[in-house]
Amino acid sequence: VGHRQPGFDHDGVINGAQPDVTGQLGRAYQFDGIDDYVHADITDWQADAYTVALWVKSDLTTPDNYTAVFNNFHNPGVGGSSDSLQIDVFNTAGTINYRVLFHGNAVNIGQLATNWQHLTVTYDGSTVQTYLNGSSSNQLNLAPSLAGTLFRELIVGRNRGGGEYFQGHIDDVRIYNRALTGAEIYRLARRGLGARRGGAVARSAYTSQPGAAPSVELMDTSGLLR
Repeated sequence: VGHRQPGFDHDGVINGAQPDVTGQLGRAYQFDGIDDYVHADITDWQADAYTVALWVKSDLTTPDNYTAVFNNFHNPGVGGSSDSLQIDVFNTAGTINYRVLFHGNAVNIGQLATNWQHLTVTYDGSTVQTYLNGSSSNQLNLAPSLAGTLFRELIVGRNRGGGEYFQGHIDDVRIYNRALTGAEIYRLARRGLGARRGGAVARSAYTSQPGAAPSVELMDTSGLLR
């Protein structure tokens, strides 16, 4: 399942996740929290900078720790590595937060809710910045070797270790090869189709045409979003 684009010739594979009409931007995928996920095996991409952005809607108020909505390296039974990242949930002093987890470092994104939420993580080569619903939340200075800059694959709905699955909906997953600005992220969260200057290397394309199934689309950096 998926579309091939020049310069980024890999398909995303749907593993159990179901199309649903209740997406934030038309149609989204629904994940059962048991074994559903989406996986794209890509050529290793060493990023100097990046942005990961997506819409999520959790069915659960207290999912298990390390339940992930996105990661860039499947490492079964082991989990994190110093050059990978995952966006997951974690209970901190009784508060369930979305966060970005690296290897020994984590940056909170914001408190989990059961309505649609827009999560964004950027890295500009020195600083990780997180955003919730278009508003800046937290930041951490990290060296590139510790900031999850090696994208070996794209996995939606499952954690790096392969043991925790997300229950809910995920829509409009985007990966850019630069750190979007705060203004661009605000527009992306408010409209869903902002940041149109190009630079997306991957995006889930969920069509809103009646009866059409959503697909996972990988994009090159030639400005397809303009």
